[in-house]
Amino acid sequence: MKKPYKPNLVEYTKSSTKRKKPSDTPTPIIDPNTGLPYSGRTVVPWDEQKTLPKRFHESGEGTWPALKIIGERGSGKRKEYLLEWEPHPYTNETFRPDWVRIFCMHTEDGRQ
Repeated sequence: MKKPYKPNLVEYTKSSTKRKKPSDTPTPIIDPNTGLPYSGRTVVPWDEQKTLPKRFHESGEGTWPALKIIGERGSGKRKEYLLEWEPHPYTNETFRPDWVRIFCMHTEDGRQ
């Protein structure tokens, strides 16, 4: 004789197939040297940059002095350096390191 049919009484929840929306406030990236988050700014306005000491505006608009090279990749014309940027002299903001191609770099005495 067959057993009577018993429905499975265990409930389940259907998971959503929609993607989760990113949070409105991104998680800050922390500077390992200071333990503080990097600045959210990627560009310092030229009007502000002109008021800073000479080394921060002598190369022109859209430039910022590098503190040191912390990595390199590629070779030849495609060589790039990972640069740690000078902190802002008045606000002490630190800027996130960035990969820069070799043709964008100048030495202190003006040579490329």
